[in-house]
Amino acid sequence: MVETKRGEFRKLTAQEFGNLVTKFRNALDWKQINPVHDAGVDERTIQRIEAGHPVSDDTRRRIAKAFKLPEDEFVKPCCVPTDEEVRAKVSEVTEKFAVVDARPLQSVSDFEEILSVGHAFLIDGTQLPDEMKEEVASFKDVFHDWTWIHADITHVGRFEACTSLLKDVKRMSGSDFHALFAIYDAEKPSGFKVAVITFVRNDTEIAQLVVPRHLEHFQF
Repeated sequence: MVETKRGEFRKLTAQEFGNLVTKFRNALDWKQINPVHDAGVDERTIQRIEAGHPVSDDTRRRIAKAFKLPEDEFVKPCCVPTDEEVRAKVSEVTEKFAVVDARPLQSVSDFEEILSVGHAFLIDGTQLPDEMKEEVASFKDVFHDWTWIHADITHVGRFEACTSLLKDVKRMSGSDFHALFAIYDAEKPSGFKVAVITFVRNDTEIAQLVVPRHLEHFQF
């Protein structure tokens, strides 16, 4: 029988955790900036983790979430996974998620494109401060209301809708954040066009987003 697990059953050391983060990121072909964005930590923290420096359990949970793994994946006692097991977990993730190019959301035309071509929509405000959760929820409600009637209103009405949505985005972004968007094709059976809007800090340069391949993995 081929052994698939090695080592003690225990919590990963800082060095083992750093090695795993590097393996997952390289196997997924994600730049450091992707887990930086999804985990809500700065790029220097990712670099420190991969160098084997200790970090808090909360940061470990954030990193696991960024890699689309259970939040306790790097906190609970476990056997140090082999390269084969890492590849198996990566395969599970890549079956559910893809990396797509993102663009700055900064004009009325951008919103017109989003509303015109999207069949499904995902708005991610998780990087915004907690005190803005209610405002993000309100924006989602207003946005989805416009998506329902966008095709049935006049060109002037569409322009007003996109202008209003852009103002909302700029207000939520403030001076510390900016909005990005991406439009991509979900995989079959739906094959829908999906529009994604997310907010990132101004000091974080992101050109790609990690998105669900299938609609069942969406959180509307």
